[in-house]
Amino acid sequence: MLLHVGVFTSLAEARLEVAYSLDTYFNLDRRHSALGYRSPHQFEADLFHHLSWLPVRHE
Repeated sequence: MLLHVGVFTSLAEARLEVAYSLDTYFNLDRRHSALGYRSPHQFEADLFHHLSWLPVRHE
């Protein structure tokens, strides 16, 4: 869902437009029911916190 219509003048311009679109379309602070009504940022932080307590298996 890019806002830009037409041809980009450079690769940098295209990258900026894609990054902007991802930031606005995929709002990482919005709560999601599939994540237990946590934001993706909070879900990821909780996951990494949980994984940090798991023992490391050495084989």
